[in-house]
Formats: sequence, C-alpha cells, structure tokens
Amino acid sequence: MKGLQWNKSQSTLKMVEAPVPEVKPETVLLKVSHCGVCGTDLHIMQHEFRSGQLVILGHEFSGTIVKVGTGVNNVAVGDKVVVEPNSMCDTCRFCRRGKPHCCQKCLPDTIGLMQNGGMAEYCLVPAKYVVKFPEALPMDKAALVEPMACVVHGYEILGQIPDGTRMLVMGSGIIGQLWINMLHYRGFRDVTVVEVSEGRRQIVSNSGLGYRVLHPDDLQAEFKNANMGEDGFDIVVDCTGNPRALEMAYGLLCSGATLLVFGCSPANSKLTIDPSLIQTRELKILGVNVSPYCFIKAVSLVNDMAANYLKFDKLGIKKYSLEQYETALTELRAGEISKAMFCIDK
Repeated sequence: MKGLQWNKSQSTLKMVEAPVPEVKPETVLLKVSHCGVCGTDLHIMQHEFRSGQLVILGHEFSGTIVKVGTGVNNVAVGDKVVVEPNSMCDTCRFCRRGKPHCCQKCLPDTIGLMQNGGMAEYCLVPAKYVVKFPEALPMDKAALVEPMACVVHGYEILGQIPDGTRMLVMGSGIIGQLWINMLHYRGFRDVTVVEVSEGRRQIVSNSGLGYRVLHPDDLQAEFKNANMGEDGFDIVVDCTGNPRALEMAYGLLCSGATLLVFGCSPANSKLTIDPSLIQTRELKILGVNVSPYCFIKAVSLVNDMAANYLKFDKLGIKKYSLEQYETALTELRAGEISKAMFCIDK
C-alpha cells in the first residue's frame, strides 16, 4: 500500500510502499477514504509537536472496515467509520477521574502521531476507537469529525455562553472556520475574526456568515484608544497557537472575560503578559486538549451541519491525491487554503 511516512530523524515526509497491516485481535482494518492534514501535522514536521521516529501521519480520517479481528463485536465489515485517535490507559488517576485526555501512559498509542495513521490506503486501528456515522454523511465530510470533536470539547469548556456575548476568533484556518461556523449554527452573531492571510480573510468574507474579519493590525488600531476593561471581548478563542497572537488576545479581554487557548503552541514558547489584569479584571485562561468523550457528539454535529455549513469550497478546503502531498503542504502553509484533504479511496 502507499502511505506518507514521516521520518523524524531525517526531517522528511515521503511516499512509501508498505505492507497492508495484518488484522489482530480486537482491531479492524480500514480502507481509508479521506484524510485531512491537521495543523498538528505541520507542527510535527517543524519538530514542534511529539511524534514517532518513523510513522505514517494522519489522525483525521474516514474509511470503510474491510477486515475485523477476533473479539470485535461493535462494528462489522462494510461499516463506514471515523477514528478517535487518542487512547486511554483506563488505570491512571486521570482516566479514573474521567479525564483521559490528561493520561500520560497512552501517548505511545496515539494514531497518526505515534502509531501509523490515515495518510495511507489502509490503516489498522483498535476496534474500540472507531465510530460509525450515518450513511447519508459523505466520506469527505466525515473526515471533519475529529477536528470538530476538539471544537466541541472547547465549546463545552466555555460553559453556558450568555446572549449578547462579544466573541473574537483568532485565526481562520480550518479550526477557526469550524469554530465560527459552529457558533453561527448555534445562533451567535456578535463574532469578529482576525486573520493575517488575505486569502483566508477572503474565505471568511465569502462565507455568508456576516462576521467581521480583520487583519490583526487593523483590529489593534480599532482598539488603540479603547477602555479594554469595558470595550474588549467577552470570549477570545485563539486558534493560532502563535505566542504573539496570544499576547494580543490577552490584551483584548474585557473584565470577566475568558481566553480559550485552542491552537497548538510550540513547546517551551513564552508569553509576556501583565498578570495584574487576571486579578483586577477577573480573567480566565483555559486550555483545550483533544476531544474526550466528544466523538459521538461531533458525528451528530457534523451530520447536522454538513449540508449548509460544511461545504468545502465555502470552508476553503481543497482535495488532493496522496501523490500531490508536496503541493498540498505548500498551498496550506502559504495560507491559500484553510485545509488540505487527501482523497485516497477513489
């Protein structure tokens, strides 16, 4: 089979020929249909995020089960499924407190980061981590379930959001796009989007959501003489992971506001902020890590939003073959698109 393999020691991503995995007890073999390129994949290739030494990337994918191992009873051959890539050990104090996303023992098993993932024609995964989705949901849109599950987790962390809340979303890559479309779907209208890339700003402008989208410089100029404790944003969702963007976001919070750190920042990066504002404005800074117990919810949400909100041209998603991976990465890094998705099962 063909697959895109990351070689950590050589810092290379290349197409390889690999044997189709053999089914084992309590695992299933998927024929992969579609696999998205995540911002995490880009961080891996920049050595800013953990990965295996030699691994086929891809943790956002859909496929059809072609073989099942002994002991599998939750799915069958022919089922269309998505894959929850994050495992849990079930024994540590975090797992036993219902916080498997904090589990430290399961990291070596993460699919697409530490174990071979979905940027290949076939992928072997534990049966307990596959989730069936409705027949009516197209395979390509089903590949958005994993990132949407992370968005669902972030949304739940925010808690109940009052009417009239003023929100800012930093970054309009695919995660920013999923956030703003989900917010619109849930009825929120006072949302501003800030984005460096002109191409991605245009994607938001053409989305039909009616949200303001600005370059960071224009947004800061707009608030230059404002009383931020009064005039700032109630919720800022950072989807960039860029330390400078986070510093900017912190300065745009009004009293009682929340900063949701969603984007992946490079390890050991630093922020310079005024900590007195946390006390005087009663600010909250919250992190979001993967998607515990959110996959079933995300399948339902993607299915409900698919027709009106998750059109690929509207979101700036472009499809490529595996062989076009270099072009896909170039266009993604340049900000010409919000997401690259590999169409594997043709």
